[in-house]
Amino acid sequence: MPQIREEIDKEYRDLHIDLLLVRGKLSPSLLQVLGKRVGVPLNYMFISSATATLVEDLADWGGVRIVA
Repeated sequence: MPQIREEIDKEYRDLHIDLLLVRGKLSPSLLQVLGKRVGVPLNYMFISSATATLVEDLADWGGVRIVA
């Protein structure tokens, strides 16, 4: 994944992207903690998920955008 970020940085020099890799179980509570840590509201976050089964109730995720 870091290689992808480097390629995007080269292609879009005016765009700033932070990549945060975290070990643990992805959950709404984890995202709330991470959002506070990096100062980003949940509705500005994008997460990646290998499966759509991760999301039981989308309302619990606080507006985060999920990219499957």
